[in-house]
Amino acid sequence: MPIIPPKEYKEYEVAQQIEKLDEMQNSLEDLQNLIYTQKEKLISTEKYIELLKMEKQKLEPVVKANRELVESILKLQKERTIAQIWKDRFIGFVISLLAGLVIIIFRNIWKYKKS
Repeated sequence: MPIIPPKEYKEYEVAQQIEKLDEMQNSLEDLQNLIYTQKEKLISTEKYIELLKMEKQKLEPVVKANRELVESILKLQKERTIAQIWKDRFIGFVISLLAGLVIIIFRNIWKYKKS
């Protein structure tokens, strides 16, 4: 079947259409390259996320064990601090009694020397 050009056939219109088609082809190629690049980035990101998930799974038991250890240490330190507070209070009380006793003794010695 032969191709019959329209009556208003103008050669420059065909050249313009070919040029537009070439531009569209270049745009589509650019779009295809962009899609490929974005796809590669997504694949890379997905792999990185998987690596992070694996690292998290490895570290969770260690973090949990460390957390329990730290809590145990803090509990022990609190118990020791409470015990030390009572010791300090007792020592302070005894020192106060001794200081009062020493003052009484010096006062009595002072009175005895005056008389």
